[in-house]
Amino acid sequence: MERCAHRVSGCSKGGAGSTGLKVAGQQMEELLAGWRRAGTLIRRRMAELWERVEIYATFMKLSGELQVLQPERLSDTVNRTGNYMELRNAQAEPLSVSYPVISRSEPLATIAKSSIILICPADGASRPPNRMWREKVPLSAAINTQAFSMVADVYLEPRASLREHLDRYRGDFIPITNISALWVAALTAETHALQRPFALLNPRAILSFSVH
Repeated sequence: MERCAHRVSGCSKGGAGSTGLKVAGQQMEELLAGWRRAGTLIRRRMAELWERVEIYATFMKLSGELQVLQPERLSDTVNRTGNYMELRNAQAEPLSVSYPVISRSEPLATIAKSSIILICPADGASRPPNRMWREKVPLSAAINTQAFSMVADVYLEPRASLREHLDRYRGDFIPITNISALWVAALTAETHALQRPFALLNPRAILSFSVH
């Protein structure tokens, strides 16, 4: 009988130890799952960059924040989206002081890409050329749109023309640098000068161009 009692007592202790190990294992799994969720959230936040930009149309300028997923460039994000893109904390203002604006600020605005002429980083910083740009040839170009007349540098593949580039990459916004532009859409003598180190040009807004 004593032996049986000892056996029962030993079994009880072993069962309690097994239960404790199971609980500890479950707690460890929950802890690891929490760490994984936190790591995923941190990676997502690090992968998201809200870049402040200025968007120029014929008579309007919109300022706001555009979401750029890392390691994409601004041009990758703009060209990847469809016919519309969203701008956070968007503020609209006329290029001419004689044009009123009813709504000046929106938490989130949807922009029709077909109406855009230029997209410029609001910080005014130039974008350092990456390896792909270094493989291209910078050429000076005079470009006219319906609203702006400008000179800028375009980057083309060796022995390729700007017309061939536009035919090959239909609809893709073109990175340009060293922009000097003049707004000419006003019906009066009013003008608006624009100088930026970097911008994206909508090819559908081009009226004429000449490459030097």
